[in-house]
Amino acid sequence: MVEETIELTQDVMDPQIALEFLTLEIAAGIFLLAALVSIIYWFSRNGYVGVGSLVVTILATLVLTLSLVVRYINVGHIPYVQLYETYLFVAWSIALIAVIADLSVKSRLPSTIANIIAGLILVYIWQWPDVSREGSPLVPALDSPWLDVHIATAFLSYAGFAISAGASIIYLVKRNPKVDELSYKLVTFAFPLLGMGILLGAVWANEAWGRYWGWDPKETAALVTWLVYAGYLHARLVMGWKGVRANIFNLIGFFCVVFTWLGLNLVSRLLENPGLHTYAG
Repeated sequence: MVEETIELTQDVMDPQIALEFLTLEIAAGIFLLAALVSIIYWFSRNGYVGVGSLVVTILATLVLTLSLVVRYINVGHIPYVQLYETYLFVAWSIALIAVIADLSVKSRLPSTIANIIAGLILVYIWQWPDVSREGSPLVPALDSPWLDVHIATAFLSYAGFAISAGASIIYLVKRNPKVDELSYKLVTFAFPLLGMGILLGAVWANEAWGRYWGWDPKETAALVTWLVYAGYLHARLVMGWKGVRANIFNLIGFFCVVFTWLGLNLVSRLLENPGLHTYAG
């Protein structure tokens, strides 16, 4: 036990690992600063403040990108194996999608939502136990380019759904039709990504285990989430749902996203029955 503790301390003091966590801490601070500037913008509606908030968001995203790159160098693979890494990847995905959305719809709302979410996620994992932040090599089943693109598309879809859910919460408070439309557009962006992620996951499963689908709990939960959002889009496009009903439906979908990503992991650990997709750490 003493030797393990000494090894852990030595690992944490490694310059590359120190750089990884330093950039994470800096990114967390910049995201929280960006959130503050964004909130000031919404109170002042000053265009220069709005541009400044976007610039700070882009800076925070670049710093977080550097943290991800250093993590990749440290562990030798795209960071998605450990639960800590998935938080890092999701925070980055949310920031990236928000910047793209801001530039596309000419609104500071996506980045405002992303700054708050990403900042809180990074502050949370900032305090993560060191033993959970150590890198681990990939097992053979995970060493596949199909898994890389599966994870990337899935997390980018999670990011779109997260910002959309934030917009839905704001709509339920402010009842602004433009916010309702923004929430809908983000779902239309994230929905096909989730479908693509599920299909790519099936290809990877066939490569790793010789079957495309096995009704593993996470596979099933991902499919249910996709079907819930399919129902949401059907309600909007065919049944004409907008406003309160549509946004509550959207939040139900996001609850499914969070349960698929984190809830099943927690349940698996409580039952001491890790599935094929349980995150380590």
